[in-house]
Amino acid sequence: MLIKEVDHLYLVKWKNLSYFDSTWEPQSLIACANKINDFKNFNRALDKDSRSIMMQQNNCHKTLLELESNPRKKAKYGNSAINELKNKLFFYDIAHKKNPY
Repeated sequence: MLIKEVDHLYLVKWKNLSYFDSTWEPQSLIACANKINDFKNFNRALDKDSRSIMMQQNNCHKTLLELESNPRKKAKYGNSAINELKNKLFFYDIAHKKNPY
């Protein structure tokens, strides 16, 4: 019986392209092993709270990208709500070491 090793997929953000142009690539085709090792070390180093904050920020980014790509949704959402989302992404309470989520 032959056992095949699973080829992991990574979401690659290409240099000089937008996040909309990111693609899923198999590990075997990625020529930069250093980046994969950096990614693995970064994810392993996160504690539960840090990972939670990162996921919340990721969701805010996705919402902003969706609003930018859909003018009707953007108008419906409102400028004040969009500015609040941006503030959540760029504000970090250093004194309490918390993100305002």
